[in-house]
Amino acid sequence: MTSFSGTGMSKVLYCSFCGKSKDETPVLIAGPSVYICGECIGLCNEIVEEKQNLTEIEQLDKNAAEVYRFISRSAGGAFNQAVLCPDSLLRGYTGLDAGQIKTALKLLTERRMIKVIPYGRAAKLYLLDGGSSEIKFDEQIGVYSVKANVLVSPDPKIKLFP
Repeated sequence: MTSFSGTGMSKVLYCSFCGKSKDETPVLIAGPSVYICGECIGLCNEIVEEKQNLTEIEQLDKNAAEVYRFISRSAGGAFNQAVLCPDSLLRGYTGLDAGQIKTALKLLTERRMIKVIPYGRAAKLYLLDGGSSEIKFDEQIGVYSVKANVLVSPDPKIKLFP
């Protein structure tokens, strides 16, 4: 893109991926006729790391990979996102029984790919990437305190509480 300033013409550089200008980002790396900012590089690194983690998980436990894929797709493939999912939906989609899902979730939490928080009687809140969230459990009143960026779009057909 070209911008005009005064009598001269100057070329303003933009990230080819997100469209941020050189002035809006601290790092803009030039390639052959393309540019990429530091934030987009970070996102690309996260994508590559997730793919490698999923490949490793698939070799260890195909059920865990299937559970992760379902939850990730439900979050729109975004990182640091949350998914509120009834247990029955997870079982129905993956075709796994409760024991297989429990084993898969244990592996995924050990690998810090996901955090699981009970939500109601038959649902859980899944935080992808185990990233920027904070979870505390108050044993006196039996309540979880969760600090995370969460978007929840409730489905009126699903009853989470009686």
